[in-house]
Amino acid sequence: MMRLTLFVAAVAMILTACGGPAEQAGGALQVNQATSTGVRYYHVTRSDGVAVDLAIRARSALPESSIGFQPIKESERALRPSRACPTVPPLQIFNPHSYPTTIELQSFTVQVHCALPGTLFGASFVQIKPQPAVVSPIKLADATASNSKITFTPVAKSIMLAPRTRYEVLVVSETSTSAVAFPVVPGSTTNLTANAPAITSGPTFNGLTFKYSSSSGAATYSAACFPAFSDGVLEPFLQNVPLVGTPSFFCQLSTPNNAVVTFGQTVTFNVLSPPPDRALFEPDGQPQGFACGEPTNNASSCNVPQFSTPTTYQNFIVGNVQDLRLCFAAKLNTDCNTFGTDPQGGALTKLRCCGEFQLLVADDPTYKPPTSSAQPWDGLFRMSFTAGVCVPKVGPDADDDAPPGYSDNQKGIGPAAELDVKVLAPGTCTITVTEDSRYILDDGNPSAPKPRSATIALPVAAIVHE
Repeated sequence: MMRLTLFVAAVAMILTACGGPAEQAGGALQVNQATSTGVRYYHVTRSDGVAVDLAIRARSALPESSIGFQPIKESERALRPSRACPTVPPLQIFNPHSYPTTIELQSFTVQVHCALPGTLFGASFVQIKPQPAVVSPIKLADATASNSKITFTPVAKSIMLAPRTRYEVLVVSETSTSAVAFPVVPGSTTNLTANAPAITSGPTFNGLTFKYSSSSGAATYSAACFPAFSDGVLEPFLQNVPLVGTPSFFCQLSTPNNAVVTFGQTVTFNVLSPPPDRALFEPDGQPQGFACGEPTNNASSCNVPQFSTPTTYQNFIVGNVQDLRLCFAAKLNTDCNTFGTDPQGGALTKLRCCGEFQLLVADDPTYKPPTSSAQPWDGLFRMSFTAGVCVPKVGPDADDDAPPGYSDNQKGIGPAAELDVKVLAPGTCTITVTEDSRYILDDGNPSAPKPRSATIALPVAAIVHE
């Protein structure tokens, strides 16, 4: 017992000497007690009324870790007296050793000075310093607040602390237990599918990461990723979203307390372990989306302009761009379904009333149903148009304005077809392209093969009289 007492005293000296980490972090650390099983109970308080009781156990010996809250910013100090319900600041855990050590977070309770009954919270654990090359938080637990207390019993209990590293426990309100809390870390690659085992272990895709060079606004956000299909049925969230190709999964980004975070200037998304053909990335189900380049180093990269969440984008849909896709070409004889430096491929994002536009429909020429032993299918596409807004041009196309490799006979023959579309009135021109199931050979479902489809929806502006 004397040895244990001396060890706890030594830890306290390390934490308080020379303005130690607990003091710098703005939280007061107390070691309340230590049990014979090696569990140590800590109490950390912050001057704005937030407090944490934390139970940590090491497999060998309790690491001499500093524990404290993130410092209070000057901009927050004036708000503290009137703040009704503060966000929970990150709880910091520091391993000062020159060697790694493993700890187990047994449980922790967060106490605030406001009522939070019924609110769902999640806690995630992530390395902060040194800045990691890949940010991939560990989801610790979810908890529902009771009055002003949030009690977590971590599911992921065993955590390895690298030598001389600082970590944070991020506690944020959430709408789904699938959400993981992320710090905003420019320059590092962030694994958005850190807590999506149904996606990261799937046969088609193996996760989604992104990297940005600058940021502004909130310091924390959450991401939750879900498969696009459940038992072969498209998830309700995606059923009213204009899609190009077949979606594989989607990720939702959110920020607590309606805060806004901006990622920029160019944001590079990587679809890991894609299928042989390229991937499609659609922010909020944009009709065209951003086409990823050829897979390099087992990932397809998509460059997206600066965006904010939730102001600009909140949802990201990942699919197969060569499954079935369509676009309105910005210039004649230009294939806007190809993949170049322009992520849109030279595609129009709006139409003008009233005129004629070139619609390009493209399919993967090597595609065939996954259970089919037949040759790849190059059959007919069936089209549906928004009534009263846009219609197909009737008759053969004598202009010969199709890009190389596209048929120009107005019959919609795959795998690449060019059709002229007439715009009749302002509104939204929505066109759905569907395979003709009569020409699909599918050994797994011969009597009722399931056709693929793609939809594009563009606004049509009214005539401007000058």
